[in-house]
Amino acid sequence: MKRTMMFFAAAVLALCTTAMAGVILEQEVTSDGPMGASTNKRTLEVQDHKQKVINSDRSVITDLDNSVMILLDPSAKTYTELAFPPPQFTKQQHPGAFKVTFKKTGKQRTEQGYRCDEYVGAGHMMMGDYTVAGCFSKDAPGAAAYTAFDRELESKLKGTAMETEGQRPEGVPMVLNSKTKLDASLMPGLTPERAKAIASHPNMSSNSRTISVKVANLPADTFSVPAGYTKREMPKHELPAGHPQLPAGHPPVGQPGAQQKIPE
Repeated sequence: MKRTMMFFAAAVLALCTTAMAGVILEQEVTSDGPMGASTNKRTLEVQDHKQKVINSDRSVITDLDNSVMILLDPSAKTYTELAFPPPQFTKQQHPGAFKVTFKKTGKQRTEQGYRCDEYVGAGHMMMGDYTVAGCFSKDAPGAAAYTAFDRELESKLKGTAMETEGQRPEGVPMVLNSKTKLDASLMPGLTPERAKAIASHPNMSSNSRTISVKVANLPADTFSVPAGYTKREMPKHELPAGHPQLPAGHPPVGQPGAQQKIPE
């Protein structure tokens, strides 16, 4: 009887440990657009209904349980809190409004040693048309945790200007490439210089590749504002500096790590 109880306790502990485990992705992101080209490193940390995206110059925490997104500026030691989803993204005519429809191609390949399924998607937003192609692995470590966060994110975005449709990808995004064809005529208020820059380079792209993925039990303070940071209010006219790295894949409009800004 004692041995049975010990086995039961060990089994319960194992289940709890599995439930708490998160996943860490190390990615390389290459982007190109009217504002120039760049290559950067990005880290994604996901656990339960929380995510942290770490870039060289800023970080973004998304807490779906509390419907909040926190923008961190390490150089200034400031942070900004925003409701999530941001209210402005409920408006279909907002420059950041977009919806993407995905479908599974039926093809598979291997990336970083993990089998992944290929998906393609397309959509339209105020700035122009875009396409997305990616390979998502259900075999990679932490795939279940990543997908669970994605599904909760999907429920939060339902009915907003950022929801996805069709066959939503499952698993870890091993490769994710997006292209947006900008149309200056659809963007009112552009300066002549900005319009000229877009006309000469209308295509904006973001290509990310996961180079490392591992399971980890992340401490609670991973998703908290660090000590010593001062709160900063977001000006009403200013767009959020970044939305969360949307697991299903979206164009790099305002996306942390893409190093691309919406033309003014």
